[in-house]
Amino acid sequence: MARYKFIFNCFLCFVFLPQLSFAQSVLLTGLVLDNTTKEPLQGAVVSVGKTASITNEKGQFSLQILSGKSNQTVQIQVSFVGYQSNIISVGFGSNQTPLTVYLKPSENLLNQTVVSAGRFEQSVKRMVVSTEVIQPYLIQNRNTTMMDKLLDQVPSVNIIDGQINIRSGSGWTYGAGSRVMLLVDDMPFLTGDAGQVKWNFVPIENVKQVEVVKGASSVLYGSSALSGIVHLRTEMASDKPITRISAFSGIYSKPQREGLVWNSDPQMQNGLSIFHSAKKNQFSYALSTNYFKDNGYRQGESDHRFRVNTNLKWQAKNRVQYALNLGALISDGGSFLLWESYQKGHNILGGEITTTKSSNFYLDPQVSFYTGAFKHNVRGRFMYISNDITNKLS
Repeated sequence: MARYKFIFNCFLCFVFLPQLSFAQSVLLTGLVLDNTTKEPLQGAVVSVGKTASITNEKGQFSLQILSGKSNQTVQIQVSFVGYQSNIISVGFGSNQTPLTVYLKPSENLLNQTVVSAGRFEQSVKRMVVSTEVIQPYLIQNRNTTMMDKLLDQVPSVNIIDGQINIRSGSGWTYGAGSRVMLLVDDMPFLTGDAGQVKWNFVPIENVKQVEVVKGASSVLYGSSALSGIVHLRTEMASDKPITRISAFSGIYSKPQREGLVWNSDPQMQNGLSIFHSAKKNQFSYALSTNYFKDNGYRQGESDHRFRVNTNLKWQAKNRVQYALNLGALISDGGSFLLWESYQKGHNILGGEITTTKSSNFYLDPQVSFYTGAFKHNVRGRFMYISNDITNKLS
């Protein structure tokens, strides 16, 4: 039996040894970079047939390939999430030089994702809490001038006296602040003095997506999220520049009842919004501005404001990203509490008007960096709110 086993082993060596003698192992090394920013891509897959390698934090890879001939050419596929796959032909020579592969970003439509519920991106289908996602075309098609008007149309969400209530939960409480957290790009957007939302300060002309989480999230976001979260994600620059301009104008009709007209001039409402974003090498920016003037349909109730917002990002070569978001608002408006009578509901009782002049400003610096496969974000916030409230006779 041992003799037959020895003969069989000799036969295998006689058949396969000539083929193995002609095969040679070649070590292929290289670098995978972003085609636009020239930044290394960590986690890209480089494969030849069933043999594959993954790039490290510097974008480097090494692949051991078994080649039958010294001048053989093989097809190498390089792929990465969010980028277009690249297939290149490589010929093996005596002096194999490192390979540099560039990948172009892909603009394919992915599944809808949210980040509010767990502080990381996940599909809406996998959410364990009730979540509503509002897309930007709904804001643009409805000509939304303030975000609270749109949120008031979301099921189980009510706006009462300018404050959010989700599923009949507590909204805003004197001395305690809001019980629904408003976030703009992961940063709280509640005023520091009263903990309430200033809706005219929200940059609706630069909103990419609105996420409404209908459930307690105080474990992640603190006591201000006991009833839920409203998260606004702003739009950043893509490879192609984007410019949007929107303007509107309207007029209030005169009341049908006699004695309700307090001004002979027509009561007008008009506005203008401009958004522009662009990307150049490592630098990207998004600029938006909004002008709105409303004379109101009731005596003394007017709204006149001008808002500017800017998002800046710089991608450094060492995989460190610097970002700066800033916004400013100047507004002037008036209101009254009691009207004269049922027949004269547009007129002020006693002629006393409450006017509010506001000057608001916020500055959010941010630094993102990697340590191995872990990403760290360091964020800051400076917000200035100034309200000058006076009462005067009309």
